[in-house]
Amino acid sequence: MQRQIIARFPDHPVAEMARADQTRVAHDVLRSRTTGLRMDVVTYIIDALRRFAAMNQQDVGKMTLEIATLGESGLEINDPRQRYQIKSAPGEEFTGLQLISMMHAGVRQFQKGADTGADFDAEYAMALSMSGEGKAGAA
Repeated sequence: MQRQIIARFPDHPVAEMARADQTRVAHDVLRSRTTGLRMDVVTYIIDALRRFAAMNQQDVGKMTLEIATLGESGLEINDPRQRYQIKSAPGEEFTGLQLISMMHAGVRQFQKGADTGADFDAEYAMALSMSGEGKAGAA
């Protein structure tokens, strides 16, 4: 039903409410499927940290903003078959979960306590310790 509303009235405020509801439900489902750390998210965050280490801060910011903007229209985070492309990484495809993980890591590079909409702080901390980044993202 929400997808139909969004498709039919993409610029209407009710579509914004439907998008927000889709995101909330997807995040609830994401968290309810596991207890403890999500090691897939830890892996995606480690990959993001490595990618960001090879980039300048401005490019990290641009990529993070691009993902956040894409996420506003809704990312399917529970279906790994659904793939997305971003201009900041031409020729690559990502799952919704990969992009949300990357966005979380990107935001943490600039503002440690910002609400990204994804409850991946424990996974981010684990990724930092596993990747040897230790103090990265302590802005």
